[in-house]
Amino acid sequence: MYHFGDPEWYDKHIEPAKTTFWPKEEDTNKPAKDPESLKSQLQQLKSKRKTSSDSAQIEESQPQRLV
Repeated sequence: MYHFGDPEWYDKHIEPAKTTFWPKEEDTNKPAKDPESLKSQLQQLKSKRKTSSDSAQIEESQPQRLV
């Protein structure tokens, strides 16, 4: 079925689907654009990676309990 140029059909069927399909603007990733914010974002990512790898190493070093 072809609905070309029918604003009521568009408002009824397309607009609700768009709001459920696409994420909100504030939920999307906004990459840094200036050098200072790029460096700070890189430091945050490095520290997050380091803490996750440190916790993984701690879990590996602890012996597992056999029940």
